[in-house]
Amino acid sequence: VLLACLSSFAEVLQGCAEQLRGLALPEWSGQERALVLEDPEFRDFLRGLGGLRCTAWRLGLVAEIFLPCTAADPSGQGILDGGDTPCAGSARLEEFQASLGSQLEAARAAWAGVRAAGQELGLQLEPWEPGGLFEAGSASAAAKGHRSSPVCGLCLLPTLPLGFEAQADPDDGIASVLFKGGLWHAQCANFWVMHGATSVAFKNTGMADPFAQ
Repeated sequence: VLLACLSSFAEVLQGCAEQLRGLALPEWSGQERALVLEDPEFRDFLRGLGGLRCTAWRLGLVAEIFLPCTAADPSGQGILDGGDTPCAGSARLEEFQASLGSQLEAARAAWAGVRAAGQELGLQLEPWEPGGLFEAGSASAAAKGHRSSPVCGLCLLPTLPLGFEAQADPDDGIASVLFKGGLWHAQCANFWVMHGATSVAFKNTGMADPFAQ
């Protein structure tokens, strides 16, 4: 599931980058381009990109747990060192790590492509600091229940417990929903329905939907 989601992320982000690059073509006049950039549908598109970025961070964080530090983070500051990973020498695990590292790199490269395409249009899709997210254990009031929160069915990170919605900023992307018999991040649930479960990568696994009820 994790491999399929990362593969789907790369495809979706590559499509987003193509849309942005299309708006930078000389066929568009400055006035036409400005109208598109101010259109409510385009603003919704940018908000959707923000949601993808947040979900990609969540899945990327989980992916790094399975990767040797040199693969997950070239700086060597990964979450786990390869020697700490169970059965680190097994061929099956090494194959999984290689595939996971490749998909994670592709997803990050696709996001870099989105940022570059946005910069051509004067859009500031700057590097993002997720430290304020509930899953990262932010110091907000909503984070007080962080340690005992149920985990999301897709990314396995803590979700905002029911009853804390009033304390959360709706623009933070931390809203939770009841989905597939559990509590999920709303963004993760939307991604799985719209992209993950329907992706070619997931269908190629031959698996049935593991979240089907």
